[in-house]
Formats: sequence, structure tokens, C-alpha cells
Amino acid sequence: SQVICGLDRKPARIVCPDPRWMALHNSWLSKQTKRRSDKRKKDAEQGRRLMAAVKEHMPQFPLDAAFETAIPAELADIYTELTAEA
Repeated sequence: SQVICGLDRKPARIVCPDPRWMALHNSWLSKQTKRRSDKRKKDAEQGRRLMAAVKEHMPQFPLDAAFETAIPAELADIYTELTAEA
């Protein structure tokens, strides 16, 4: 959650997901066989690009032991793939 200045110069609150979790979510979606193949490709690319952006440009979202221990077991392989690629 963050307060920003709108174009009308009034404060506006925006709420965005943690980009680390969003990257994991998109990558997880890309592996769901019930999802349309064109969407799976898009999800996989978004997950890779977002994790790369986190690693390169977002030090406020560390990929440290504290974050890694919060990752559920079913997402651990996806996290390993993403961090190896990015």
C-alpha cells in the first residue's frame, strides 16, 4: 500500500502485491494445464521478467532466507527455477 499524488494533485492510495509473490503466482499459473496455452506462455514470461526486476532493481524486496522460509513447499521448485533464471 502506498499513497501517491494523482494527476489532479490529490492523494490516492494504491495497493499492489509483493512482486516476489506475484512472480511466483504467475509462474505457478503458467504450469496449470487447465489454463489456455497462450495465457500460460504470457504468465511464464511475466513471472521470469518480474523476478529478474526484483533481483536487479528492488532491494526493498530481498530474496533472503526469511522470504524463502515463507514459501510453501509446492512453490519451492518454481522459486528455484525463477531465481536460477533471473
